[in-house]
Amino acid sequence: MKSKLHLTIISIAVLFMSACNNQVTYSQDDLPNNLPEANGTNEFTGKTFQNQKTTFEFGDKTVSQSTTSQTSEIAKTNAQNNKIQDFYYSFDSENKTLDFQLQQVWGTGIATDYEAQLENAKTQYKLAIESVKTAIEEITYFQKNEEINTKIKNQILASAEKWIQSQETLLSEYLEKKYNSVIHFEYKLTDKKLVLSEKFNNDLSDASSKFTFEGQHMSVTLNDYDHLIPFKLQKHDSIFVGIPEFEDSKATESSVEVILYPYAGDIFNTDTIKQITTKITSTIPTDINTLINIATELTTSETSTTLQEFIDSELGKQILKGNYKINDKKISLTFTEVPTLISGMVSVNDAIELEYTPLCDAEFDFVK
Repeated sequence: MKSKLHLTIISIAVLFMSACNNQVTYSQDDLPNNLPEANGTNEFTGKTFQNQKTTFEFGDKTVSQSTTSQTSEIAKTNAQNNKIQDFYYSFDSENKTLDFQLQQVWGTGIATDYEAQLENAKTQYKLAIESVKTAIEEITYFQKNEEINTKIKNQILASAEKWIQSQETLLSEYLEKKYNSVIHFEYKLTDKKLVLSEKFNNDLSDASSKFTFEGQHMSVTLNDYDHLIPFKLQKHDSIFVGIPEFEDSKATESSVEVILYPYAGDIFNTDTIKQITTKITSTIPTDINTLINIATELTTSETSTTLQEFIDSELGKQILKGNYKINDKKISLTFTEVPTLISGMVSVNDAIELEYTPLCDAEFDFVK
């Protein structure tokens, strides 16, 4: 029972890193303008470009990215809901470069900026945690021993909440990186076409520097910009996410450490919370010896060493380490330390190659 219970708590705690569908208006005064100074003539203001997937509408200082509607009637009806995100932009018409910095994202037709997205993520996250707390309170670990039951619940929740505080800090840091990131393009522009070629900013900690590996049985993603996931490792239905810490994120050869946690799904999907709650309330104890040891320790203490060791093994940091080299927009990553939790997915000395995956690298037709 304990493994499933604690794994579930960890999973919920990581969910807040998923993409946010929000309903708050914005003000973007909190973050600095990291765009370079504009140079030359603005060749984009008032123009719209699109391909089969994406539409860009340029104003004087901002550009709106949206999904391309199939018909003009749909475009009129769903123009608001089709919006994905808005960027500030700067240009250099002499060197043919464009730079984007995120202004706001769109969910259910309403714009949200950095502060709004962060607050909405925390709100949804707190709702999930309250659901977990309620479910735990309904569980009986030992019949006719409410004192032991209460101590177990208190210890589990105390450890979970302590870890949660650190994760909220990590969320804030990554959201800030995303909104501070500058996406750099080289462009070619004619009276009929716009060709954008995204350039790697030579900084792996930048939220816009996305790299991916797709193997036969496993995938790895660095900087999932759209879904607010800094690092993801997936094998079949098992998904782990975490925060990469680079020894030198701008070096072509260095090391990386990732603090990993299990991932259970999108926290903004109400069915996810219901499923997690059901799992908790329907779990049945199986490891009797471990439970007896915990109960024995709790008869003379407020906390159990056995329980804490178990919590730490599930809820504590799972450290993944590796060395990497960057060559021609590819990362050769060799794992040097692998936590037991993911030992069935990767092993020490395993090597993979991640490829640079531009957020936008395409050709667009001039619409108007």
